Amino acid sequence: MKMLRKTSFNKNDSFADLKKAYELAASKKGIPIEKLSERDREQIKTRIVELQRAERAKFIRITVFFMLILIGLVALGVYALEEYVLNPKPETQLVHETVKAEYAEKIYFYRRDAMKWQAEHHWNNAIFQYKKVLEAVPNDNEAIHGIIQVCQLRSDTTYNEFDVAVQDMEELLLTYHYRPDVVNGYSKLIGKRTSSDE
Repeated sequence: MKMLRKTSFNKNDSFADLKKAYELAASKKGIPIEKLSERDREQIKTRIVELQRAERAKFIRITVFFMLILIGLVALGVYALEEYVLNPKPETQLVHETVKAEYAEKIYFYRRDAMKWQAEHHWNNAIFQYKKVLEAVPNDNEAIHGIIQVCQLRSDTTYNEFDVAVQDMEELLLTYHYRPDVVNGYSKLIGKRTSSDE
């Protein structure tokens, strides 16, 4: 059985405290810790407590420093998100406006082309172009009225064209059944059929 060496510190002192106390005592006059006076021991204990407080204060300062850096980075991220994503600068807006302008050009082309085909009585091409407009802008009034008008004009030509016009109107009605103009256009078209049958 190994005997433990007796020290002058009580049981509540930790190993780290004991080691620091020994180092302090050894550095001070080179006297072993057992031979120190009570006053010297109290000074060593006070010095140990001061060193521990200084270490805790240093740890707290470092923690606060890194927390401030983290808060700064989060604030910078929020600022960048708001500045560049939510409220883009004029250069970014210019890019978006250019894309919108190109998109508007396409829609204008589809509408113009549909009207040209309608004037030349090419009903399938006209409806195809109006549908292209509706793909781009789903609730476009001009395209919907254009399809209704094409179907009305087409139904006046031949009986076969009348059936195709009814099919086109039914297809439009399936998508836009909530619009009164589409429902009225379909009713007028069906009304032509019943009047022609009589």
